[in-house]
Amino acid sequence: MGRRGNLRPDAELNQIMASRKKPNSAPAVQGILGLGLDQKPDDGEKRITQSENFLLVGGSDETHERMTDTAMRFDERLRDKGKRLQDASPEEVRDLLRDCIR
Repeated sequence: MGRRGNLRPDAELNQIMASRKKPNSAPAVQGILGLGLDQKPDDGEKRITQSENFLLVGGSDETHERMTDTAMRFDERLRDKGKRLQDASPEEVRDLLRDCIR
C-alpha cells in the first residue's frame, strides 16, 4: 500500500520521534516560587526576595520572613550536599523543602 498524504508508516514515525528525544529527559526543578497571600491591602509594602533558588513574593511581614528563613535554610542544606537545585530530583527537592519549613 502506498502512502496517503503526509502519513508515514509506524516504523518511520517511531524512528523520527526517537531521534527528537532529549538524551536526559528527566524532569528538573529550575526554581521555587513562594507566594504569600495573607498581605493586607492597606499594608502598602511590596515584599520581593530573591535567592539562588527562590523567588518570594508578597505576604505579611511575618509570612515573608518565614518564607525567607525557609529559603535560606534550603539553599544552605543544598550547598552542604554539594548540589545545585537542577541536579536534585524533584522528590529530593520536595523532601528537603519539607524539612526546612518550620
